[in-house]
Amino acid sequence: MSRCESCDKTFADKQCMRNHFLIKHQPEEEKQYQCEHCPKRFARPYILEQHRLIHEERSHICDICKRG
Repeated sequence: MSRCESCDKTFADKQCMRNHFLIKHQPEEEKQYQCEHCPKRFARPYILEQHRLIHEERSHICDICKRG
């Protein structure tokens, strides 16, 4: 297990903890990758790619409940 030094949250491994740190604790001026669908910015391109999936999932409308 790995622990975030900034907020004391624990994670299953170092990579999960590193991703958390880059998303939650990285200074804004170091977040150079911006989402084209919302104002969120990220420090690494692979984190932006993961974030983009949220927008794709929300664009799908459920045939049963008609919600996106």
